[in-house]
Amino acid sequence: MTEVVRPVAARIFEVTGTLGADASNASRAWRERRGLLLEICDREGRIGQGEASPLPGFSSDTLAEARADLLGVDWAGLPDLDPCDGLLDDIGAALSAAGLNAPAARFAAETALLDLAGQAAGLPVHVVLAGTGPGSGAGGSRRPAVPLAALLTGDLLASAAERVEEGYGCLKVKVGRAPAEELALLGALRVELGDGVLLRADANGSLDAEVAQGWLQSAADLGLEFVEEPLPLARLPEVLPSPVPIAIDESLDTGDDSGLAAALEAGGYRYVVLKPAYHGGALRCLRLAAEARSLGALPVVSHLLGGPVALAAAAELALALPPGPAAGLAPHAGLSTWPALELPAYGRAEILSHDRPGLGLPPLASLGGPGEWREVG
Repeated sequence: MTEVVRPVAARIFEVTGTLGADASNASRAWRERRGLLLEICDREGRIGQGEASPLPGFSSDTLAEARADLLGVDWAGLPDLDPCDGLLDDIGAALSAAGLNAPAARFAAETALLDLAGQAAGLPVHVVLAGTGPGSGAGGSRRPAVPLAALLTGDLLASAAERVEEGYGCLKVKVGRAPAEELALLGALRVELGDGVLLRADANGSLDAEVAQGWLQSAADLGLEFVEEPLPLARLPEVLPSPVPIAIDESLDTGDDSGLAAALEAGGYRYVVLKPAYHGGALRCLRLAAEARSLGALPVVSHLLGGPVALAAAAELALALPPGPAAGLAPHAGLSTWPALELPAYGRAEILSHDRPGLGLPPLASLGGPGEWREVG
């Protein structure tokens, strides 16, 4: 029989560390990552884990704001949650009533409650999110595998060869610093890889409209799957119609769901990149993904260089969605400040359905890691 989840207390740890590999886009580089690990304990002694790791210069909120929001919650005052009855709506209502509206803090609390609910129901989070419910049984609720897209860094040709050897069939390149040189590198990659590997580019809105128009025309011959944010949403009409499919990413407002419909109805975007750590959790991303599909665009789940809890939560979201493009959730540099562990959903260059209850992770606070840990609440 599935048990009701009754939160009683929480602990919050701050994790700080230096990244062991390159992490940058056209306008910023990150050498250090800081995040919060949230543990919510219920009356049965189960621990649900969540993570708040806003990315400076990208996220709309800060680590200090996330910490203040999480410290201000009366965890024992949250309502009981029944994994068998209205769970997703109840979690959303409980977090809104608790005043958790900042994206990173809400993502952390939502993830921890989903983790607890999955443990209580004996089901992985992706099954809970998919709505198959405890009565269906995990064995009958397996989801299709989700391929992963890997970001290329350093020597792009060498990095591409390594990723293909590892099994990746979709590769992504950050562009925007030197458009002409990057276009030539993409051309070299296409020659080297042939047509059997998908290529994506991400400009993070850094291209000038005039440059973007010519760049997209030249890139059309390379058969790119899509280009993320060649320029900000407000400037997009200046390059339409685009010869290369375009994905919306950071231009999508973190708190206004009407922005997605407006952008897609205006035309131009064919993919929507969803980062649960940026958009405030998997529940909002589920709504955005459904709306995107109804308007003819495909959702692509990605991350914010967070730690293993955030990545595991994003992987569960990707598994819960209908089959679609490769998820931008390959292991990344942000994991280097956290404990090294295997995530249950990860196979060889793909995310796989699993049977571990909740997120399937051990309590990270007991593992420590290369980063500096301190309890803050």
